[in-house]
Amino acid sequence: MKGIYVIFIAFAVCWIQIIAEEQLIQEKEIYENNIPTKCPPFEIFASNIAHETDCTKFYKCHYGRRYIMTCPPSGDSFEQLHFNRREQVCDWHWRAGCAYCPLKNKNGSWPRSKISHETDNCRYYYDCINGDKHLRSCPPHTCFSRTCQACVVNRAGGNCD
Repeated sequence: MKGIYVIFIAFAVCWIQIIAEEQLIQEKEIYENNIPTKCPPFEIFASNIAHETDCTKFYKCHYGRRYIMTCPPSGDSFEQLHFNRREQVCDWHWRAGCAYCPLKNKNGSWPRSKISHETDNCRYYYDCINGDKHLRSCPPHTCFSRTCQACVVNRAGGNCD
């Protein structure tokens, strides 16, 4: 009878280790610089991810599914707030880092970020280096995704291929 308990405990320990390793692999695929690029599959409204093209929109995550949301207008004016990927909130457009390179971090370092180009041509984007925009282009048949911070084949719905 003790043999059955030992086998069961060994199986349970192995199973827990497999789940923990799988979760670590998923976390590496979901986050870039502690900013989510995909909805975590097991979290309840724990993350928001940036919309692939629209600064005023974002996706709220619920058990791995994305639900599109729109930032409200600012209280002082009727200007729409932008989604701030780093802070995970709707923010002033100059702080959000969507249309403009993000501001310095509190420790004085510049965050690495990529932002969409002003034109409708999705192949172009800017790489923000030390607060300055550097024009880049995606390979043929791909488009820049603000959600993924990369060039992807299908960016619709916040997909990162």
